[in-house]
Amino acid sequence: QCPNCATEAILISQAWPRISNRTRLVFRHYPLDTYLHSFEAARYAEAAAKQDMFWELYSMLYGDQASWSILQDATVAFEEYAAQLDMDIEQLRADAQLPEVREKILADQRGGNRAGVRSTPTLFFNGEIMPNPRTASELIQMINDFLSE
Repeated sequence: QCPNCATEAILISQAWPRISNRTRLVFRHYPLDTYLHSFEAARYAEAAAKQDMFWELYSMLYGDQASWSILQDATVAFEEYAAQLDMDIEQLRADAQLPEVREKILADQRGGNRAGVRSTPTLFFNGEIMPNPRTASELIQMINDFLSE
């Protein structure tokens, strides 16, 4: 639900066609308590992963964040996105409530804390925190620089 994370997600999607053959993207959840729906969004994303649809729902959540983040009940929007992706909504609801889904998100947070995450978004390359790029071109250049070292 973090607006800066949505901006970063868009930037990564713009750069991805030029770096995907040389880079692996791993997403770790770090929902912030300051955002009403952040943990629930993480739950739905992880539930989508159980249907092999994590990245698809991730794209929709970040792409339409301005709409769902102001809702009183964001689950309606999350389930609408899932329906657009032809996901099994009943299974998604059930999976979002699984203790293992909750624990995965909490484990991601703990791992972020241990790795030095102090704000979101935080990008790592080969285990090192990297500065947040401001443009897709800057991200591509950063990846190129890291790979040439």
